[in-house]
Amino acid sequence: MGNVARAINLQRYFNCRQGIRRKDDMVPQRICNLPAFGEYFSIEEVRIKNYNKMLDEYYDSRGWDRKTGIPSREKLKELGLEEMI
Repeated sequence: MGNVARAINLQRYFNCRQGIRRKDDMVPQRICNLPAFGEYFSIEEVRIKNYNKMLDEYYDSRGWDRKTGIPSREKLKELGLEEMI
């Protein structure tokens, strides 16, 4: 997983350097609703109830700042990407 984590964090670092932030990771509200048709249209469990909380948990698992989505210094050091700090 080390190389995969490095690649993901390097890509995220590059995107953040270009101005990508948490606001850009948001999905349209319609994605959070139940599908209008199809196999899952009536299954409540597929509804995204708290996208912001999900995004917080994802950022935490990646070692990124919750407010911005920028990889933390600690994460970059852990992955041997000190030159990006």
